[in-house]
Amino acid sequence: MAGSDAVQGRLPGILVAPGELPGYLLLPGDPARAARIAEFLDSPEEIAQNREFHSYRGSYQGVPVGVLSTGVGAPGAAIACEE
Repeated sequence: MAGSDAVQGRLPGILVAPGELPGYLLLPGDPARAARIAEFLDSPEEIAQNREFHSYRGSYQGVPVGVLSTGVGAPGAAIACEE
């Protein structure tokens, strides 16, 4: 699976390709919380799931917004932010 994702240009930790997430991004820790937040977006779309990293995009009041869970602690948050 990792090889096919690399071919598609997806980042290895979050499995999202550059440009798939909007400029405004909410970063909850809990993947279930990310899914709950996505319910408040207009036309929410799940992008990827990999371990603790669950990503969604949509819009809120006409503004493109993304949601990406980071899991617990600084290491997961660092991976989410750096990728």
